[in-house]
Formats: sequence, structure tokens, C-alpha cells
Amino acid sequence: MKSFVTSALFATAILFSSAAIAVSGNDWRAASTKNRLLEVTRILENIKNKGCTVKRSPEYFVRQLNDVYAESSVRSMELPKALALIATGAGENWDC
Repeated sequence: MKSFVTSALFATAILFSSAAIAVSGNDWRAASTKNRLLEVTRILENIKNKGCTVKRSPEYFVRQLNDVYAESSVRSMELPKALALIATGAGENWDC
């Protein structure tokens, strides 16, 4: 039960910590590597400021997002939702 609750808290923190709600996979793919890393770092810092611990690096999440958005069928998914899916799949790499 704790795992489900903390997964939900972490996903919620991601969804509400990003100002880039409208950024899609197509936007992600068009962004430079530097801008991708800056956006993920900003989101993770906001999550940490909400009291969550993130054990994976921003680079890890950028690589995962690159893999997710390589699939054309999910490119309409907004960045915070894709990041939340990745984070909840990462399991023990964070805690809220």
C-alpha cells in the first residue's frame, strides 16, 4: 500500500510542478539536449522542494523521455504525464 500511495504522491508532484503542461513529445524532440536537461532539472528541483527525494539523475529521466518519445504513438502525451509514468516505473528511485 505504501508503494501505491508514494507513487501517487510522486506522480502528483510531477504533474503540478511543471509549467510546461502543454509541452508534447513533438516539442520535446524539437528541443535541444541542453533545453531538455534544463527542463527536467527544473521539474525535479520543484519536486524536491515539495519534500520528495529523487535518487535518479536528471540525465536518467532525459534518456527515458527520449526513449518514450521515440515512439510516435505517444508524442501527443504531455511532458509531465510522461515523466510521471517514468518516475512511477522507476520504483525505489524516489520517495515522497
